[in-house]
Amino acid sequence: MDMEALITHHLLLIAFSCIYCIFCGTTTKLIGYYFHKKLVITKYLINDHLLKAIFIDLFLLVFFYIFNFSYGERLGYNYGVIALNGIIFLLLFVITVFLMYSVYKVTMGEQAYKHRMAQFENLRIYTERLENSYGIMRKFKHDYMNILITMSGYLKEDDMDGLKEYYGERILPISRAFTESDTKLGALSNIKNTAIKSLLSSKFVYMIEIGIKAEIELTEPINDLNMDCLDLSRVLGIFLDNAMEAATETEEKEVHFCIFYKEKDLHLIIQNTALPPSHAISELRSHEISTKGENRGIGLFNVDLILKNYENTIWSTTYEEPYFTQELILMHND
Repeated sequence: MDMEALITHHLLLIAFSCIYCIFCGTTTKLIGYYFHKKLVITKYLINDHLLKAIFIDLFLLVFFYIFNFSYGERLGYNYGVIALNGIIFLLLFVITVFLMYSVYKVTMGEQAYKHRMAQFENLRIYTERLENSYGIMRKFKHDYMNILITMSGYLKEDDMDGLKEYYGERILPISRAFTESDTKLGALSNIKNTAIKSLLSSKFVYMIEIGIKAEIELTEPINDLNMDCLDLSRVLGIFLDNAMEAATETEEKEVHFCIFYKEKDLHLIIQNTALPPSHAISELRSHEISTKGENRGIGLFNVDLILKNYENTIWSTTYEEPYFTQELILMHND
């Protein structure tokens, strides 16, 4: 039956249209769900211009494909020409999909490479800090006996004022240099994943160096992350970078980090001092919405894209002056 005969047969046309719409709606929904789960294109293709170009290209291909079959007979095409054009348009569509998949694979590879390099850099910084810590410890042990002998001299002479002055000027600075950063970083040894541990170490070392009061609450071994290591590194990196930047704008300059298990669910809490946000909390996850000015706000938007791929996550953001809090719960897969 040609298109003209189908159009004049009203009941058949209505039945065909309903069945065709149901078929197309069901199949495209299933195919779209499959590609969304397997390829996660929106995780990487966040360039608006690229997405618009792909959409227009696919739209034109589909439009001409349908036009070729629907109106080919009216334009004087025979069935062979219509079939040949349909095959050509179908091949173009397949080629376009293949190019999209190639772009996706290349983009995914570049993203993975960048994050691996970032992890290696964090691991290098972490190793350097460990070497510096061991150097300070060896120096402290070397001076330990001399310190005790000097203190015993003050005690024998009952010179308490001199002992207090010696302790405040000589011993206390050494003790602070030896214990402040190493005590905080020592808690990170409970994290068994090297990539996460190196990331946290590099971030907190930098906080200490720029004068931020960093507190780490980590009292139990952290083995199961309940999330891909690479994605969790990206999320924590964004949270900590935002926390550092916000804390430097306040007088208190505090960042608190807590990670623990509740039953089998992993809870991560990052709290920092911050000025009152200029936007509603719910708007901070939107693209290019930020409390840091224009052309910013990509970080939390990327976090939202990452966490959408995990059904076992709960992310909440709150602000109670002067503290801004990010809480992430990674529920056990079971």
